[in-house]
Amino acid sequence: MKAYYSTAYGGSEVSQYGDFPDPSAGNGQLLVEVKAVSLNPVDFKVKKGVARLMSGSKFPRIFGSDFAGVVKEAGIGATKFKPGDRVYGVTPVVWGKPGALAQLLAVDQKFARAIPGQISFEEAASLPIAALTALNGLRRCKVTEGKDVLINGGTGGVGHFAVQIARAKGA
Repeated sequence: MKAYYSTAYGGSEVSQYGDFPDPSAGNGQLLVEVKAVSLNPVDFKVKKGVARLMSGSKFPRIFGSDFAGVVKEAGIGATKFKPGDRVYGVTPVVWGKPGALAQLLAVDQKFARAIPGQISFEEAASLPIAALTALNGLRRCKVTEGKDVLINGGTGGVGHFAVQIARAKGA
């Protein structure tokens, strides 16, 4: 498969696009044909080595957390999805797992969700980290109908989701 991978922690100087061994679906995993990814500030930080104590030091490796694609294969015990299902999700690269900047991704089924309705792969791939961060923050602040909310950075990746979610909750 083709992938954008790194040979060490750092920037573009330690990264390349090229052939990389195909992953396979392990127990409880899905093999996803990646159609779209999104990049978040945490992806750049992990790639630079900010979280190297948690993310390990095995190279070469693929970074990138958010993905959307089509299930190509379901491993043993992976029963939530079947080949052909459209899914999106996040792969925990901060814990040393392979990333999404590749044609194929083996990911635990617990980190994938079905793409609802007519949402595009690009739209679905933009959701996991940013939208879940916003939702988590609003839940922690107990945002409910009628509550006033100030969202600093409402035009950023997390902020624009926070504004929409808060509005949907009636805040």
